[in-house]
Amino acid sequence: MITNEKVWRPDNLHDAWILSSKLSDQCCFVSGGTWLRTQWEAGTKEMAPHLISLDKVPEVKEDISLKGQLGQEEVVIGASTTLAEMITNPTLNEKAPVLVKACKNIAGPSIRNQGTIGGNILSCVGDAIPALIVLNAKLMWFNGDELVYQSIEEWLLNQDEVRDILVSIHIPTDKSKGEHYEFAFYTKVGRRESFIPSLVTVAGTGCYRKGEGIFSHVSLSVGGGNVVPIRLPNTEVKIINNEYSSELLYNVLRQVQQDYKPIDDAFGSAAYKRKVAGNLIVSELYRIGGSNHALE
Repeated sequence: MITNEKVWRPDNLHDAWILSSKLSDQCCFVSGGTWLRTQWEAGTKEMAPHLISLDKVPEVKEDISLKGQLGQEEVVIGASTTLAEMITNPTLNEKAPVLVKACKNIAGPSIRNQGTIGGNILSCVGDAIPALIVLNAKLMWFNGDELVYQSIEEWLLNQDEVRDILVSIHIPTDKSKGEHYEFAFYTKVGRRESFIPSLVTVAGTGCYRKGEGIFSHVSLSVGGGNVVPIRLPNTEVKIINNEYSSELLYNVLRQVQQDYKPIDDAFGSAAYKRKVAGNLIVSELYRIGGSNHALE
């Protein structure tokens, strides 16, 4: 049994896994460390005696890249990629601008220069998660034997028992939407612009056929505060293949408020957060369809 306190720096996934297995609950993985440091300083999480740094593991540090064949491409992001690197990356700005916008809205420059996308995900309440949900992102993990994929939605339902190493994030680039107008939005509401937990965060993607006023391929997600972000499939059903109208907006507002179940906290009531989430999504739909299709 290893007893001396230490920061370990393995140079491959297998060694990192072996270390974590030997040290068990006496260790934790660290990359940027911004979220962990916040918890340590606030006294909400005890600092582990052993830290396993992943800064020398090449798979976790993989550069953002576009991989696969035409029509089946995906953007691959190493889990140790900093939020600042995400913001300035040309591939992400072209293929996943909604994720770039999410990263721009996290904390301030000093945190974004050090904090990583992997850490934001592993917090389970990170402001990048709603954007990743609507992008149908998959997470690649190393479980000690092999690399396995899991959708971010599936992981969020079972995230209490994380022992695997998050290696990378994979975002498909969907080419099946045709020539219709594609939209993406991300909005974060907090008590001030930065360095404050969000009250409500919403994200959405989809297509809008301007000539017909019809929505399709819609994905919606909501999170914020200490609530694990969720997708809104029932709300999506209210929108997909339906024509833009005042009735549609009303139905969406009512459905969001039924499906989103935040909690009261010191910054806002659950009822207020539900109302904000509904209003944010409806305002985005109005922005997309209102100028092209008069409300009756």
